[in-house]
Amino acid sequence: MRRSRELNYRRRMKAQAIYLFLAVGGLGFGATPPTPASAPVQKPAPPSQPLSFEANQGQTDLAVKFLSRGNGYALFLTRDSAVFKLRSFQQSESPAVVRMKLAGANRDAKVSGADALPGIVNYFMGNDPNKWINSVSTFGRVNYQQIYPGIDLVYYGTER
Repeated sequence: MRRSRELNYRRRMKAQAIYLFLAVGGLGFGATPPTPASAPVQKPAPPSQPLSFEANQGQTDLAVKFLSRGNGYALFLTRDSAVFKLRSFQQSESPAVVRMKLAGANRDAKVSGADALPGIVNYFMGNDPNKWINSVSTFGRVNYQQIYPGIDLVYYGTER
């Protein structure tokens, strides 16, 4: 009888060890696996649009040959300068103006639009149709031929 008690005790101890092992092991198998840290989702950047240059047909100062407008800026191209008008982010401040003058540039360089874009621009200001400016051509580039001897200048870009 003593031997049978000893066997029962050993069986119970083995059984308890097996149950404990299964219980602890089962926690690992039954638990939901941890989710990997996800990278922050980045929104795709909107496709960049080419700059659009308008031929000046009287919609701005006559010294300007071509102009470009975008979100927060206006660019005016004259015979020998590029003038940037940058909008201030604070309503109370006036816009910043940056002028890039080409020192010693040929003031008689031929300035022309290139890479015609499909759109046109219309300015309907006031009630007098005689003052309206319509069908203004737009271009992807502005060329300055012979801005310096043997050198041409091309303005182009994308809105980024």
